[in-house]
Amino acid sequence: MLVKITRRLKPVAGAGFTLLELLVVLIIISVVVSGAMLAIGDPAADTIKEENQRLMALIEMAQEQAILQSRDIGIGFWQDGYNFMQPTGALNEVGEAVWQLLSDDILRQRALPEGMLLQLKLEGIEITMNAVAVDHPQVTLLSSGEISPFELLLTYGDQLKAGFSVDPLGTIELLEPEQY
Repeated sequence: MLVKITRRLKPVAGAGFTLLELLVVLIIISVVVSGAMLAIGDPAADTIKEENQRLMALIEMAQEQAILQSRDIGIGFWQDGYNFMQPTGALNEVGEAVWQLLSDDILRQRALPEGMLLQLKLEGIEITMNAVAVDHPQVTLLSSGEISPFELLLTYGDQLKAGFSVDPLGTIELLEPEQY
């Protein structure tokens, strides 16, 4: 004989989570998410720092090559890129030196990452940047080790900036944010 036993479950008072338990879980989740965000960092800030360091290193390398190879090297900047050049020895119709791009694998024409722009100051005067690559340098690295003094500022978006200055002896110095 089968006996069917059915039992009705009554709601138990106090079942579920208390407000305090929910708050503790929310706090734990927010701490974990905050930690993850700090560990990941800001990719835009990393990009601009990397590009600033790359450009400084390339300028130092170009300066060393100019001295070691006893040749002048020029750097041309435009809004979103730069290139390294050398004089051909010829003069154009106005009597200015004609420059050609270096065919070096390292000192070559480069474009900045999307959204990043250059600002150039020569002897404290801000230079209006072209939108396209230039065929003559704004900065010259002489074989004697001297260099045209300049400041270069990289901007990424509205707020992120990084930059450096170069004195006539070729000493490169990072700019502090208040110097932008």
